[in-house]
Amino acid sequence: LARIDNVAFDAKARILGLGGVPTSSKGTSALSLVDLARRRSVYHAGCAKFPAPRPRSSMWALSGPDCGGVLGLVDPTRPPKHGRLIAILHPGKAQRRFLSEGARFSPDGRLLAELVRPYKRISGGLALTDKRLVIWDPDIRGGPIAQFEVAPPEQLSRPGPDERSAFSPDR
Repeated sequence: LARIDNVAFDAKARILGLGGVPTSSKGTSALSLVDLARRRSVYHAGCAKFPAPRPRSSMWALSGPDCGGVLGLVDPTRPPKHGRLIAILHPGKAQRRFLSEGARFSPDGRLLAELVRPYKRISGGLALTDKRLVIWDPDIRGGPIAQFEVAPPEQLSRPGPDERSAFSPDR
């Protein structure tokens, strides 16, 4: 990565997630999961930027603005021949265009919250709509279990450190 913007750590599996800008000119975001014991990358995504480990599991959620509105679930401890990408979660076909600003698991690992910006393509670029908080159950692949609007379109600027989502510790 040419620049690292996001870092997450899974102490149990000793995996470090790094998201940021790739060294190549392809894409605007990239992510690597690094096995610290072996000192090598165990998974790379060319569109994701935000890593989030699932508590008490080796699963990671990967999302990013360039991923086409999907949220990937990855297990970097699985053998490569079985595939490390476990599932792709995506909303219904009518709401497929999202720019993801990151996802976080609840402390018990049962739910996954993702902050997104739905958009439509127009002749001059993108038309952004209200930000949404999308709640997923990572064990159910049918779509999100809830969605909430969280900010009007005029407040949609570049995400800053204060615009992240989090669960309360007792949830």
